[in-house]
Amino acid sequence: MTEDDAFDFLEAQLKRQALTKEADSLSRANIATAEFISTQTADLLAITTLRKAFEYGYRVGWRDAKEQK
Repeated sequence: MTEDDAFDFLEAQLKRQALTKEADSLSRANIATAEFISTQTADLLAITTLRKAFEYGYRVGWRDAKEQK
């Protein structure tokens, strides 16, 4: 294996790891959003926007990603 091949292999491996971490964060955010929605009463859900639920999930996913670093 040449030095260029080794560098290309390492670069591809690092890109895959970054994509996996991003996907994990998005997955946790989606789960948190679903949990937020499932724990709300019908009255509260009536005044909760989809944006608010998404923002909650995004914050949870972001916090989880920061804690894993």
